[in-house]
Amino acid sequence: MSIAARCLHGAQVCIIPRPENGFKPLALHRRPLAVVAGILLITKALALVTITLTPLSAELSTITSTRIVQLTNQERARTGLNELTVNDLLTEAARKKAQDMLDKDYFAHVSPSGVTPWFWMSKVGYGYQVAGENLAIDFVEAENVVAAWMASPTHRDNILHPDYIETGVAALTGEFEGGTSTVVVHMFGLPQGAQAPVQEPVPTGAPAVAPAVTSETPKPAPVAAAPAVPEVIVLSRGLPAGQAGNTIRSELELQIEGAPGITVSVLVNNQTQAKRTLDAVGISKLTLLLSDFPDGEIVVKAFAENAAGRRSGYSASQVFIKDTKGPQVEKEALAFIASPATDEPVAWLRVPEGDYTSVGVTTGEEQLIYDPKEAVVVSLGKMATLVLSDAVGNVQVISDLTLAPSFYTERGAGYLETPARFSGLAQRVALTVAIVVLLLLTLAIVIRINIQHPRMIARASLLVLLALIMLFI
Repeated sequence: MSIAARCLHGAQVCIIPRPENGFKPLALHRRPLAVVAGILLITKALALVTITLTPLSAELSTITSTRIVQLTNQERARTGLNELTVNDLLTEAARKKAQDMLDKDYFAHVSPSGVTPWFWMSKVGYGYQVAGENLAIDFVEAENVVAAWMASPTHRDNILHPDYIETGVAALTGEFEGGTSTVVVHMFGLPQGAQAPVQEPVPTGAPAVAPAVTSETPKPAPVAAAPAVPEVIVLSRGLPAGQAGNTIRSELELQIEGAPGITVSVLVNNQTQAKRTLDAVGISKLTLLLSDFPDGEIVVKAFAENAAGRRSGYSASQVFIKDTKGPQVEKEALAFIASPATDEPVAWLRVPEGDYTSVGVTTGEEQLIYDPKEAVVVSLGKMATLVLSDAVGNVQVISDLTLAPSFYTERGAGYLETPARFSGLAQRVALTVAIVVLLLLTLAIVIRINIQHPRMIARASLLVLLALIMLFI
């Protein structure tokens, strides 16, 4: 008999009931099953020990903001750029951004709700002409963070941007996506009113030569002074009288003030949207149409330019949230609670919390307007239309509501969660063993259904049960 034939015969004896094995596959004998059970238990134990003793990367992290700034300045010095100084406002903006990412489980320059890095700078009062941001997560050493940034063209451009003179860094550790992570936020800026530094190129191998000294230094031609930074005043935000906020719809009324005769450019999200020449009093009013901009953050700022072409710095940024959608309430989220008085066919309408200021209910010829903080009482058994209005005039209409009481219960999903998480290896081993043993047992029963071995079936079933327990406990 050839070697291949012997191997095939041996495999059949191990897994198929035959006269040679007494119609009991060798793989389902007591000793092989005991070995497999031991492998399962050892794999499980090793997985738990590894998970328990292996520290998280966040626990090993030695990243500090001081070290990040030091390494950044070293990279800038190699190319002859100026050293960045730490600005407390930028540091606070970076800290707020890092905390927001940990709180809301995202890692991106723009949050899922559309908040940009510039929002955090504006929030702490940092006015800028040029600004940038670098992010990192799950690094252990500051050197690796900066090395990774330098290997990325866009991050490298931020580190080596010639206009930046200030920086702020935050490194926070906290819960992130079910684990623990360290996030690093590095912000850069050229503040309003500051001049970008003049950079001297670094010599590349040429011997140093002292500059020539002339007997007379030519005088530069007089240059017209740059105009003062204009002021942007918000006249209307599309809000009803007596209300305040930063939410707008599609228009924004502004008043620009500055030196008479200068030309002021108004920028929305860094795009020039309007130019105005101020009158003899130094005032101009305009209405910005924002229909071309998507809903989300709107940043408005301006700069002035005189007849000689000299430009001022940017004005303080005005940050708004454009919202043209209004309330977004699902019909299924509405609840009608019937009155306990059986002779009074009315119900209390429960509206989910939201950014709306009034609730209108129409049932037949009856039209009622409610404050969302008040109880909304409606008649049962009629078709109704619900109109929700927010502070800037957006409305949502929910029609064809049948005001009939419904009763339901809600059960938390906690009972579906497994008490512990296992490593992937232990899970795969347990699942594989359960499937293989179950298949072998089924095969043994089906092939010789008239000859059964209760002990073999019991031992195999216990091993399958052990594997399933290890998978789900």
